[in-house]
Amino acid sequence: MPGWNGVFTARSLARMYGALAHGGALEGGDHRLLAEETVEQLLEVQTRRRDYVLGFRPNWRLGYHPAWVAVRHQPLRSIGHYGFGGSGAFADPETGLSFAFVTNRMGNAYTTISDGRFPRLGGAVVTAARRT
Repeated sequence: MPGWNGVFTARSLARMYGALAHGGALEGGDHRLLAEETVEQLLEVQTRRRDYVLGFRPNWRLGYHPAWVAVRHQPLRSIGHYGFGGSGAFADPETGLSFAFVTNRMGNAYTTISDGRFPRLGGAVVTAARRT
C-alpha cells in the first residue's frame, strides 16, 4: 500500500517506533509487537536505486528509509518515514531512540511539502542520545 494516511499523536507514533528501536518490544520487553528477526529484516536496505518521485537515493528498507536528521554522522541503521507536510518519525536501534514530530500545518511559509523543524529536532535528540 503506497500510503496509509495514518493519524497519530507524536507520543503514539514515537511509542510505535520505540518498539522498532528495541528489537520489536515495548516497556523493557514485556510487550512484544514484532519478532527480533522481523525488525532485522526491516533494517536491511532493499534498494539503493534512485527514487524517481523524490529524485535521490533514499536507500529504502521495507517501507522505511533512514532518518534524515541534522547531524554530521547520520544514524545509518535507523528506520523511519516522513510524511507530506513535515510530520514523521524514526527509530534508531543503535541508541534505543525513537522520535516523532507532528504538525497541525502543511509545511511552512517556504514550502508545503516539508518542515525544517523535524530534521533539526531529530538531530538534537540523536546527539543527546549518543551522549548518554
